[in-house]
Amino acid sequence: MARINWKEEFATILDIEAMSARDRNVVEDIKKGYDRQGSSYLSPGRKSYLAGIKERSLQQQVAREERQSLGETVMAQRLASLSKFIVDKSSWAAGVIESFAKQEANGRVLTVRQIILLEKIESEHNASTAAEEITWTEDFANNKGAVQSNWNLAMYYYKANAPYFQGHVRNWFRNDDGKSAPTPKGWGADVSSEKIPNLREYKKVIENKYVQKVIAAYNSEPTFADGAYVALRSNAPGKFRTNFKTNAVVIKSNASMPTSSAKGSKVYQVLPFGAAALVEVEERYLKTAKIK
Repeated sequence: MARINWKEEFATILDIEAMSARDRNVVEDIKKGYDRQGSSYLSPGRKSYLAGIKERSLQQQVAREERQSLGETVMAQRLASLSKFIVDKSSWAAGVIESFAKQEANGRVLTVRQIILLEKIESEHNASTAAEEITWTEDFANNKGAVQSNWNLAMYYYKANAPYFQGHVRNWFRNDDGKSAPTPKGWGADVSSEKIPNLREYKKVIENKYVQKVIAAYNSEPTFADGAYVALRSNAPGKFRTNFKTNAVVIKSNASMPTSSAKGSKVYQVLPFGAAALVEVEERYLKTAKIK
């Protein structure tokens, strides 16, 4: 048997366009070992595995060329059309469709489960959603439809209620100077593009039922107006009673972001009678005071 020049063999194998991503990763990993240690790295098992990948990939290449000779299939057209509507090419959906397209090009038919997944992606990406995604970054920066304000509320909520969406939370509150922080409406028009979630991520977070309750609480009309006299309800936690012993006057509503999705989670800043410090209390723990 002729001696194999492995440097050339690796180049030949990796040059097969129809090779699957998984096989390509395996070949590249083995090549790295060969580059470090030389031919001693290529055990009989590894050589046999490489030969199997090469044979399989060449068969896939033949199947691909036969498929291409027949012209573009209906499925190939369908995948290409869908790909145009996926604006974020780094997204999960884009990766799936790219994988399906390669599978189709190699002459392998999509499975029933893959077709179901394809239909799901098609339902989420169309001309309308593509147009929305194109203007999404600008809409977020300008707080169109309160999208940035709502995201800000969601991030404050999940900051207080780990472990969900903590990657988004850390990204949102990260700052360069160590001092600045988002206002009640967010970071404003100068928000860093790195902090803007893509539209799919945004909807996943915002459409959560708990976040919807937080947004509703923050935007609701306050039960107690500024200057109103209030007292604690009997169900108020003991921590409020240290400096809030009798009655108080409401200084302002929405004093901070709600951290609970419970009904009545709007936060009030109040000044208890006889106290020097302001206290923040949720609406559900307050009632109208009876002033004689």
